[in-house]
Amino acid sequence: LQMTSCNNIIYFLEGGYYNYRMFFTSNKFYKFDGQWIELADMPGTPRWSTDITCYDNKIYLLGGVSGQENKGSTLEGSNDKLYKTVIDNWVYDIQLNTWTRLPDTPFVLGNWMFQILYDKYILLIGGAGYHEVETNHTNVNIPSNLNHQHSPLNSNYFNDYLFTNAVYLFDTDTYQFNQSTPLPFDWNGATAWLKDKHLYLNAGEAGTVCWNDKLVSRHPSVVLKGTIL
Repeated sequence: LQMTSCNNIIYFLEGGYYNYRMFFTSNKFYKFDGQWIELADMPGTPRWSTDITCYDNKIYLLGGVSGQENKGSTLEGSNDKLYKTVIDNWVYDIQLNTWTRLPDTPFVLGNWMFQILYDKYILLIGGAGYHEVETNHTNVNIPSNLNHQHSPLNSNYFNDYLFTNAVYLFDTDTYQFNQSTPLPFDWNGATAWLKDKHLYLNAGEAGTVCWNDKLVSRHPSVVLKGTIL
């Protein structure tokens, strides 16, 4: 699900849905204020596993993953063959009920669910990239380097190579992506909590790694604590 809240109202972008063969995405956008009300459609690429964050009466939509388009079930290949990374980004103005396009993500990463707002920055923690960019719905500036950053500790078991240890900050004033201190190991789709200046990560999918003499498995039980300086 791709949901956020502003002024005690829930906003919801339709994400992924599927039948027994295909995985689909949608760009329908709603708010819930006692009842569901359909708002202006998000004009960009339909997506799931995106970041959706409210700040200053605006809702930011960053990254994500496309559906399977015309490809078949997951029996026909690994995830990097079925999905593509979405790099067109958008901001929704609550008062005007309009969408405005933001700069494209300058690297091939997404899967930023459960992200955190600190001051004016949206923290984009870890994530994954599918090495191919979705271009069927929206014209985008494809980055020249389709690879992404990895921790040297990771063993690249199975499809761990899709994950990253990179941490980026999206500046809501300048609309720029700035890199911060990386995670000790690759981590995709982590759940994040912020208390004061301490950031806690858990769940999601980790790249297989031995860290502090312990095995971190695909679905980690470890909790990672970071500090914002």
